[in-house]
Amino acid sequence: MDLDEKELFCGRDSDSDAASGCMRQNGCTSDGSHTVTVDVKDHDGNAAAQKSTTYTVDTVPPTLNITSPTEGLITASSKLNIVG
Repeated sequence: MDLDEKELFCGRDSDSDAASGCMRQNGCTSDGSHTVTVDVKDHDGNAAAQKSTTYTVDTVPPTLNITSPTEGLITASSKLNIVG
């Protein structure tokens, strides 16, 4: 299994068909687009079609800018419009 064209997963359990082994941190949680590509084959060497998926990490929080009401507003109204 590769992440952004770097080996991420290396090995499988020799007693079963389950993947196992080492998992490497290759920046898979850094901001931006990442692609995971999986190549598998059975014990006889028959390869499955390669599959890939892309995901995006966005750790930047949104900014909030409230322009109304002004800070410190005192009102007797039961309704308040917030703009920003």
